[in-house]
This record gives sequence, structure tokens and C-alpha cells, in this order.
Amino acid sequence: MGSDDIQEQRINGAKGIISSANILAIDAGIEINDSIWNKRQGIDNRELHTLELVRDGKTVSGEFDVEELEDYPGKVGTEKTDSKLRTMIRELSK
Repeated sequence: MGSDDIQEQRINGAKGIISSANILAIDAGIEINDSIWNKRQGIDNRELHTLELVRDGKTVSGEFDVEELEDYPGKVGTEKTDSKLRTMIRELSK
């Protein structure tokens, strides 16, 4: 697989993670106002990515390694990633 394909996987995984976060938030009875990857620096070839979720001025952040983005959804790390998202949503709902 070429580097362009891997980058596309990363970007699609990042979008999927945000989509899942929004679904989990709705299930928890809250709405996410903004989702920010890497301080708006983009999804690039780094080992660790930071996602910030914002709700009514409150921000929580979580770190996701590059494999989590590349494998999301459906591969081995999906449950680990979803677990992080659930923790983040719980923090936002407090």
C-alpha cells in the first residue's frame, strides 16, 4: 500500500472517529459543538494524534496513536478507540 493510500486511511479513520463520537454523544443526551484534530494542524504522518471535543465551552482531549486512525473502524483497535471516546463523552457530560 502506498503512502497516499495510508494517508487516506488515516483521514477516513479520523472522520469515522468523529462520527462515532457524535453518535455516542447523542446517545448520552449531549451534543458536541466542535471536534478538532491536532490543534487544526491536519492529519499527517505522526505517531500520536490529539482529538479535542468541545461542548458549550468545555473541552476534553484524547490521544490516539496512528494505528487507531488507520484501523478505524472495524479492525483490532476499534474497541480500544471506542472506549476512549466513551470516556471523553462522559467527561463532557459532567
